[in-house]
Amino acid sequence: ILPFSMVAALSAYSIAKKFSEDALIITLLLIVTPAFMLMSHVVMTDIPTLAFFLMAVGFFIYGIENESTSRLILSGFSAMLAWAVSYQALYLLVLFPAYLIINRHKLSLKNLIPVFIPLFFFILWVQVPAYLVQIFAGNYFMRWIGGYTGDCLGATQQVCEIAFYLGCLLLWKFI
Repeated sequence: ILPFSMVAALSAYSIAKKFSEDALIITLLLIVTPAFMLMSHVVMTDIPTLAFFLMAVGFFIYGIENESTSRLILSGFSAMLAWAVSYQALYLLVLFPAYLIINRHKLSLKNLIPVFIPLFFFILWVQVPAYLVQIFAGNYFMRWIGGYTGDCLGATQQVCEIAFYLGCLLLWKFI
C-alpha cells in the first residue's frame, strides 16, 4: 500500500509544481490530511484510486503542454487503471476534455487519447462479454423453447453478471 501513497504524493507534487510555486507545501498538506494518513496503510481502494487518478492527471497535463503522445498514452493507461480500481475515476473522461476546452487546446484525437483508452477498455471488459452471453443465451432459448420468457431474461442477466465478474477476475489476475 505504501507504493500507492508514494505515487499519489509524487503525482500531486508534479501537478502542484505546474500550477504553484509552493508545490512542496501543497503535497505535504495532502500527505498530512487525516483521510490520507488513515487510508495510506489500509488495504482499500481509496489510495490506489487516488494514485492512479493523480498520475493520469499529471501525465495528461504535461502531455498536453509538451505535446507528448507518450505521456498522453501513459495518462490513458493510468486513467484505465484508476477506473479498474474504482468507478469514481470515470470523472477523468469528463475532466480531460474540460481541461482542453478551458485552456483553449484543440479537441483533437491525439489530445483525447487518454479518454479513448479507458473507453476501449470498458467496451472490451464489460460490453463484449455481455454481448456474447446475450447472443449465446438467445440462440439457446430459441432452440430449446422456441423463444424466451421473463425467466429467460432474468437468467440471461444473471449469466451476464457472472461473465462480468469473471472478466474482473481475469483482469485482476493479469494486471
